[in-house]
Amino acid sequence: MWLIILLSPNFINDLFLLGQPDPIYWLQIDYVTRLSTFVIVLLVPEFRRVVQSALTMQNANFNWWLGAAAVASATLLFDYLIGYRLYLLFGGNDAVLFSYPKISEHWLKLFDLSIGLALVAVAEEITCRGIFKYVLEKFTKNKILIILISSFVFAAFHWSHGPAAMITAFFTGILLMVLYMRAKSLLPPIFAHYIINLVYFI
Repeated sequence: MWLIILLSPNFINDLFLLGQPDPIYWLQIDYVTRLSTFVIVLLVPEFRRVVQSALTMQNANFNWWLGAAAVASATLLFDYLIGYRLYLLFGGNDAVLFSYPKISEHWLKLFDLSIGLALVAVAEEITCRGIFKYVLEKFTKNKILIILISSFVFAAFHWSHGPAAMITAFFTGILLMVLYMRAKSLLPPIFAHYIINLVYFI
């Protein structure tokens, strides 16, 4: 039940943002949604323990940060070579339900590119990789199944961005979960996720 509650804000977030041209309203809704992830994690002791463990970096190894850079690069390359073709195949803008409003205030844009995007990366990695892996392992030890199911949920988070974005998100989710499983820490996936989003928004 708590997992459903944790996932829900990420699915309904975009419902409040459809056709919303006001960037201040958009950012408020987006930040509240992301912050709700942390509130739910704090309320559930089991989730809290999982996240505390997953946010440590035992046996820190520079290779994991190279792995994070490789995941970010692979995602961006996939989107450049395949994602755009999928975007055109599925009807371009007609398949996208909303676009992000333009932020004209320089300070607000800097805040969103730093704190805002970091908030998104941390919240989604905690949910789709950290906690989702923990819950799925109660039902199956099949790593491939865990990777695919969690990546499907991550793709579903991007439903309002259209089918092409969902396919790219599914591919990204696979890479991020593999990175998490190998690193045994959410820090490299969070770093990769942030870099990907930063490139998209710049």
